[in-house]
Amino acid sequence: MKKLTIVLLTLLLLGSCTLEPSYEGIWVIDTKETISNCVETHAENDVNDLSEEDELFGSEWAESFGRNVIKLLCEGATKIFPVLEIQDNKFTQTMLGVTVVCNIKQESSTLDCINEEESSLYLDLSVTGNQLKLEDDVLIWSYLDNPTKLIAIDLIYKRR
Repeated sequence: MKKLTIVLLTLLLLGSCTLEPSYEGIWVIDTKETISNCVETHAENDVNDLSEEDELFGSEWAESFGRNVIKLLCEGATKIFPVLEIQDNKFTQTMLGVTVVCNIKQESSTLDCINEEESSLYLDLSVTGNQLKLEDDVLIWSYLDNPTKLIAIDLIYKRR
């Protein structure tokens, strides 16, 4: 009887394990990692695109100004979705009166967020097809806004 119980418990444990990633739980943005990664990614592209006007002021000044602007934008991006409380592969966030509902598609590891209602600020936080990567207890959301396609950042989260 003891062996049968052990076998049944083992089968139950193995049967409950799946190969799909578990996004469930509370995720807190790693601000330092996210900003560092963002600045590194965007600074290389933007600083190399110095215009003739930037050359008049001096390339060092333009480069420094450009890096500071990039850092401010990266810091701002971490404020959009600072905490994700994922339950049943979805979460809801509210920012400046705009509420978005985000659904995780496990089969493709993508995330779709849709504005729940119209905003008087014309703020659109809707995104579709954003990639998610889950490694150990680190979640990386490759955020790309749909309306402008201008904001691209890897939001790095750690499980709480």
